[in-house]
Amino acid sequence: MENNTVYQNLVPNSQVSPVTYEHPSLEESFQQKKRMRFVVAGAGIFMVATFALCVALMIQNHELARHVHNMQLNTERTLSSLAYDAHKAQKSSRHTELAFFNSQLYKFAVPLSSPVKNQQRRGTCWDFATVAYLEQTYRQQGVEAGYLRPEEYLYMSEQAYGVMVIEACHANPTLCNAVGGSDLLLNTTESGYEIWVKYFKVVHDKIVPESVCYYYPTPGNDTVCPELALALPSNPLKFTLNRMKTLYDSNEIKRQMIRRNRTLLWSSKVNNAVYYLPAEDSNVCESPLVHCPTDKTYGTRCCQAINSPGYSMEGEFEMHGPLTVSGGHAMLMVGFNDMFRTRNGHTGGFILKNSWGSEMSHSLAYWMQEISDYDEAAICPNSKFPLNWEQCTLPFNEKENAKDENGCTTLTCKSAVCEQGSKVAFVNITMSNMDGIWDACFARYRDTDGHKVRSEFCVSQPMGVIARMFAPHNPKPNNDSLCGFYFFPYDLAHASQTTLGGHWAIDFDLTWHKQSYMANAHLYPELDYSHVNASSGIQTTPFFEGPIPFFDVDIDPSDGKTRTYRHSKKRLLQLNDEL
Repeated sequence: MENNTVYQNLVPNSQVSPVTYEHPSLEESFQQKKRMRFVVAGAGIFMVATFALCVALMIQNHELARHVHNMQLNTERTLSSLAYDAHKAQKSSRHTELAFFNSQLYKFAVPLSSPVKNQQRRGTCWDFATVAYLEQTYRQQGVEAGYLRPEEYLYMSEQAYGVMVIEACHANPTLCNAVGGSDLLLNTTESGYEIWVKYFKVVHDKIVPESVCYYYPTPGNDTVCPELALALPSNPLKFTLNRMKTLYDSNEIKRQMIRRNRTLLWSSKVNNAVYYLPAEDSNVCESPLVHCPTDKTYGTRCCQAINSPGYSMEGEFEMHGPLTVSGGHAMLMVGFNDMFRTRNGHTGGFILKNSWGSEMSHSLAYWMQEISDYDEAAICPNSKFPLNWEQCTLPFNEKENAKDENGCTTLTCKSAVCEQGSKVAFVNITMSNMDGIWDACFARYRDTDGHKVRSEFCVSQPMGVIARMFAPHNPKPNNDSLCGFYFFPYDLAHASQTTLGGHWAIDFDLTWHKQSYMANAHLYPELDYSHVNASSGIQTTPFFEGPIPFFDVDIDPSDGKTRTYRHSKKRLLQLNDEL
């Protein structure tokens, strides 16, 4: 009661109500404490939430890390699988590619080679092969860029290139000796290598057209090129050689040619062919006789060994007997044909543009089996090859001995077996029972007691020897624009690689600058294109519709009917002149 009185006295005429404080500082302190409780509570809640969030993040990060780890493992497995698949695919691709080459693409040729040239009796095959490569790439790239028509070509100077290589060698004798150029220091180009065009970079803008400096066929003129110094400052020909790759395996050589669609430089040993003729039987074979090979039947113990060049008069490189080296040779590889069979029975080989002129050779189309033998006879008749001589089909008489209009090829004897200089007529040629030996028979007249008596005689020799014993009257030359290609059998390449030291093919990554072409002369007024113009030519290619080129079929405009004209062999040879 006492307390209530006091309370009532303090708050008169009022009922019980919320407590209030008269003093303002006490109320403010109460509010602050109240706010602090909220802050503390909020901070606690925040800390709990933060902790919970951290825990969640940790759990999430752990899950993420585990997920990332799994992804890495999966990625590694995937990459490993892809690498394995790629390895399998690569192996499969190689096998597939090889199978494709072996089963499908059995022949291939790179066109647009310039007409053949002749190094004659100088040892400059490396020079001619290199320049042939430069001429072919110049022509191919020019046609692809639209700077040349397909039938246009440019001759470049082998003589000037040899001079420039000698000068480059003297300027850097250390490099010269390192790349096998010691002979160049003696001012001779009688032997060399195709790789010099890679290492002597100073010549890359010093290849000049042929008219600047023509080739000297006689030895001793290796450094002669009077107009070279005058022509070089305004010479437009220039190329960049980026890379060089050397190949040794025959299949890889073929694949590289197909991949790059360009020619390769070929270098190999050249072998002799050895044949045997039976000699008088004796227990002792005294020199120059040798023991006959035991794997053939000769009927005697001793034989005469005949060394002949390892190539025929039809452009087929060949091997016969033990392989012996006669030298080395460089040529331009333009293709291959796995199905062509040589006369010696070798199937498949490389097609090479040689530098021995157009004689004793064939056209590229012949080696690629794109034309018939009749067609080829109109282009590259190879008149000096005995199997191309015309056999007598009519009785032989004195008139026919002088002329060959009636079916006989008349020849001049160049050997003592038939009186050198005398005229003979070709009768026939057959393969003897001796390995690689042929029996060739001829007819001739002799004055006997005032009468001309016809007689026949035969010789047994290798084909190449027979060809060198007799010379046809008025032989029809091969077409210089289309002939000049040789065939190098795979069998010989592999045997030579094992026995004589092998072969190789070089692929250059080479680009001709556009200033090199006369079509761009207006862009380079400071350069002189007169020699480019003087050294350019047109290469014509005949077209054969059928296997026999003896016939021309024309349409008579008067009645629209066809007329067929049969040409004599004489007319066929005239057609060859017109190509």
